[in-house]
Amino acid sequence: MTENFYLGVFNGTYNPFGRYPWCEEDCVLARCDPLSDRPCATFPMKSKTSFKHIHLKGNFISKIVYPSVLQSGMRLVPRSVWDHHHHNNKKRDIHVYAKDGEDILVVGMKGRCYDRDLPRKINWINNHHRMLAVKNVSEIYT
Repeated sequence: MTENFYLGVFNGTYNPFGRYPWCEEDCVLARCDPLSDRPCATFPMKSKTSFKHIHLKGNFISKIVYPSVLQSGMRLVPRSVWDHHHHNNKKRDIHVYAKDGEDILVVGMKGRCYDRDLPRKINWINNHHRMLAVKNVSEIYT
């Protein structure tokens, strides 16, 4: 195998755009390429590494867990080749069993802990100014 795969786990608040933080839990096996001094810096769209069997397990607090398996070209792997199980309150697993092999990019489970999301803060100052502008415009036409 000449391509690099990394196991990634995360449990916490994610805020990718600096505006809407949300809680998520991740358990992911992903193909990753190095860049400069970082061993895992970019996520390529293609893979030549064929897997016949992958069994990924994780403990999730989240009630809702989204499983996914992507193959080379960012295509979804057919459900006939993998399954996802919820064993009890916390244990989840995803099992890939491809008899002929699949060129895998990502196998993962993403838990969304909606009950732990931070409350959305509405910028009331901007909303207040918008409402004042609408009010002023309506006064012009009355």
